Amino acid sequence: MRAIVRSMKQIKQKHTGFTLIELLVVISIVGVMVSFAMPSLTTMVKNGKLTTTVNNILADFNFARNEAISKGVRTALCPSNNGNNCNGGSFQGSDWILTWHDLNENGVIDANERPIVRKRFELFKAPIRIDSSAGGVVNGYFSYVPSGIARSAANNLLFGNFVICDDRSGPLGRQIFINATGRVRVGPSNARPVCP
Repeated sequence: MRAIVRSMKQIKQKHTGFTLIELLVVISIVGVMVSFAMPSLTTMVKNGKLTTTVNNILADFNFARNEAISKGVRTALCPSNNGNNCNGGSFQGSDWILTWHDLNENGVIDANERPIVRKRFELFKAPIRIDSSAGGVVNGYFSYVPSGIARSAANNLLFGNFVICDDRSGPLGRQIFINATGRVRVGPSNARPVCP
């Protein structure tokens, strides 16, 4: 009898682990926790795409302004569909941002003017929307003169803002302001524009 009891104790000691019921309970708890985390993960990814788009636009405008000041020549930016020529429209739906030295100040990339920077952005396509307003900002052409002031091809001051939204509606957009001196800044996070 003692041998049977000893062998039963040995069997119990060798077989430690989870039962099927314990495993199912743990899996269901993890599933509930993941279902609560998914909406916030989606929001975080969408906010990240908006922030990346804003930072890319900001970097391009700051680079163009720095080029104009440091090289002493008008430096322009424009949206492009093919990476070689300006499309004459807005950034919305464009694949590229071109930056070049506009030597003859006509707002067009001529044969003797080659883009110094070509940036490809898939982020400008849906669901990201970029709208510009006030002062003719970036509807086809934007440039900085050697003093760092933003000017149009007709030498008018350029200023205004971009509103960048995604497929969500409400006060979730981002805003980029360009003032009359050419300085570019991001709008405050406590006053975000309302996206349609």
